[in-house]
Amino acid sequence: MKTLLTKVSALIFVLMLVATVAHALDNDEARIRKELPRLLGSSNQGTEFFMTFHPCWEEAGFTDGCKIYITSAVATRVTVEIPGREVFIQRTTLPNDIIEVNLDPGIAQCYRKTDREPPLAQRVFKGFGIIVTSEEPIVCYGMTRYRYTSDGYLAIPKSGLGKKYIVSSYNDPCVDNGNQYLTSYTSIVGVYNKTDVKIKLGGRFSNYTPGARPLKTGDSDDNRIDRGDVWLIGTMGDYSDLTGTTVEANKQVAVISGSFCAYIPIQVSACDFISEQDLPMESWGYKYHVTRIVKRLNASVIRVLASEANTVIYRDGNEWSLVKGVGGKEGTGYIERRGVSKGEDLRPVTISAKNRIAVTQYNCGMNDDGVDSDPFQLALTPIEQYQTGFVWCTPGVNGGSSFRFNYLNLCYKSTEDGQIPDDIEFGKVSNGVINWRKLSTVAGNPGQEFIDETVTDLRKYRSLTITLEDPAGVYSVRGAEGMAGYGYGFDWCDSYGYPVSVALADLSKPDIWAPLPTYAINCNGQVIGRVIEQPENNEELRSNMADLRLVKGESYNFTDLAFDEASFEPGVSYIMDWSLNVIDIESDAKAVLAFMDRAGNDTTITIEYQRTKFSIKNRIENWGLKAYNDPTEFREFKLINESQKPVVVDSILLLSTEKGRNWAYNGFKLDKSIYKENGGILPGYTMQPGEELSFKVGF
Repeated sequence: MKTLLTKVSALIFVLMLVATVAHALDNDEARIRKELPRLLGSSNQGTEFFMTFHPCWEEAGFTDGCKIYITSAVATRVTVEIPGREVFIQRTTLPNDIIEVNLDPGIAQCYRKTDREPPLAQRVFKGFGIIVTSEEPIVCYGMTRYRYTSDGYLAIPKSGLGKKYIVSSYNDPCVDNGNQYLTSYTSIVGVYNKTDVKIKLGGRFSNYTPGARPLKTGDSDDNRIDRGDVWLIGTMGDYSDLTGTTVEANKQVAVISGSFCAYIPIQVSACDFISEQDLPMESWGYKYHVTRIVKRLNASVIRVLASEANTVIYRDGNEWSLVKGVGGKEGTGYIERRGVSKGEDLRPVTISAKNRIAVTQYNCGMNDDGVDSDPFQLALTPIEQYQTGFVWCTPGVNGGSSFRFNYLNLCYKSTEDGQIPDDIEFGKVSNGVINWRKLSTVAGNPGQEFIDETVTDLRKYRSLTITLEDPAGVYSVRGAEGMAGYGYGFDWCDSYGYPVSVALADLSKPDIWAPLPTYAINCNGQVIGRVIEQPENNEELRSNMADLRLVKGESYNFTDLAFDEASFEPGVSYIMDWSLNVIDIESDAKAVLAFMDRAGNDTTITIEYQRTKFSIKNRIENWGLKAYNDPTEFREFKLINESQKPVVVDSILLLSTEKGRNWAYNGFKLDKSIYKENGGILPGYTMQPGEELSFKVGF
C-alpha cells in the first residue's frame, strides 16, 4: 500500500511562492519617487565622505578645535576614521538634530604651524584623511573653530566627487620676506587605492612650493595616493595663491582649498581662515546668482573659472569680462572682480556664460566697509543644479560653541507679482520634528530681484536673507521649484560661510536617460538583479552610475542591497550586478530600490513579496496496494488560492517524500497535461483570489 502523504502537498505549497513576487503599481512608484529625498548621486547627502582640515592661525592659551557637524533625518550610526592616526570614533545621529565630533587640531590637520612659520614642503600624508561613513544618508560639515578665526565647508559625498578640478583659494597677503606666512592651501584626498593624480600649479606668477623639489607657477607634478591619503600643497612667494591650479586624477578624489588667513581683497584687513570644498568640473553650470551678504556696505569679491578658453562672462545678461584660459596664472586662468563696483547701487547679480563656469564668492574683511565681519569663502551653485528642498544646520550644538548671528541667503523664483510662492515652506526642527511654516510668514518681504536681461519670464529670481534665531539649530526649506541657499554667520572677529546644499549632477554630458534595472527572483525570496546606465552603447551621452540603494524607510523584511562596492566607481561604472533577499519567507516583504546616474536621472522600483496562502483539497489520498506492473492510476487534486491578490502560477512540482531521494518521486508522477506544451495552462496562469486549479497525480 502507498499513500500520498501531506509532505508532498506541503512541498507543492512551498514551490508556489515563486509566483507571489510582483511589481508595485505604477502610481505607487510615482508617489515614492515624489516623496523620496534626493539622497543619491546628485546631492550633498550621502553615506561616505573624505575630508581634511588645513593649518589655521592659533592663539596661545585658547582651546581650538576641528569639528565635524552631522545631521540626518533618521537615527543612524556614523563612523569617523583617520587611518594614519589610528582614530576610530562611532556615534549615532539623532533624527533631525545635530551631532558634533570634536577632533584635536594635532590629529585632524596634517601639520600645525604658526603665522611665523613657512608651510612644509608639499607631500603626501599617508592615511591622514578623515573618512566619515554612515549606514543611512547624512549631511556633513567640516568646521575649523578657533577663537578669532573660523570657517567651514559643506562636505561632498563620494557619489558626487569627480576626477577634474580647478582650485579656488585666495592670496597670501604677505610678500616673501621671511616675516609672516599666511599660506594658500589645497588638499587632495584619496578615495581609492592606486589613484594617480597630476597637478599643474596656477595662480600668482611668483608662486613656488617650499622644499628640495620646488614647483613654480606653470610646473606640473604627479603622485600616487591611496584611500585616505592627503596630498597637501602650500605655496610661498609674493602674495602667493593656488587659485587656477588644475587637478586631474584617474579616479575620483576630494579637493579642499582655502587660506591660512586671507585678507579679502588683498591688503584689506582683517584676515581670517577660509576653507571650501572645490566642486568637480563636470558639475559646473552656465548661470549663477550672487547674493548680498547682510549688513555689508560693499559688494563681495567674486572669482570666475571657465571650462573652456576665451569664455565671455556676462553680468545681468550684459558682457562683463573674459576668462582667457582653463585654469592657470592670475589674470588668464580666472578673473577677480566685485559683483557690483563701488559707487553702484548694491544689488544681487547674475553671472553667466555660454560655456560652463565656476563662481566663488568671498566675503570681505572688516576694514573694507567698517562692518564687523570677517572673510569667508562660498562655492556657488549654478541655477542648473538648484534643488526643491534641502536641510542644513548652523555650526553649533546646544550648550556648546556657536556663532551669535546666523543667516540664510535663499535664491528662489518669485510669483509674477514679485512675491514668495505659497508652496515654499521654511522648517525649524524642535524635539526631532520639523515644524513647517509658509516662508512668506517667516520672511516678511520677498527680498531683492536678480536682474537678467536675457530672461523675459515675468517670474524673476530673488535673493532673500533670513535671520536664523537658533545659533545651534537644524533647518529645512522646501518648495515646488529649484532653489539654492547659503548659510553664514558672524561673531566678534570671526565668521563662517558655506552652501547649505549642493547638487552635483554631471552637466558635461547630455544625459536624459535613467538607469535601467532588471531582476529575477527565485522561490526562496532571493532577488538577483542588474542595472545598466543608459544609453548603454554610447559613452559620450551617458553620465554613468552615481549610486544604488535600498530605501529603508519604505522597505521591510528584505536584507540590504548587496553589490561589489569595492569595484563600484561613481561616474565610471555603468553596469552593476546587485542582489537582496527576503529575510523571513513566511512573511510579506517589500523593497524600494533607487538607482541614480551622475546626471541626476533616477529610476525607482518596488518589489513586493507576499506570503501566499494556498490550500489543497484531498491532501491525503490512499491508492491502496498496487503491484509494480499495474497501470498508473491518476487522481485529481485542487489547489485553492486563499490569498487576497491574484497569483501567477508557473509550475507545480513533486518532490520525494524521502530526504535526498528524488528517483521516480517514490512512484508518484504529475500529469503533465496541465502545461501549455501539452495543451494546458501553465506556466503563467493567473489564479484569482478564491479560484481553484485542478491537477492530477498518478501512482
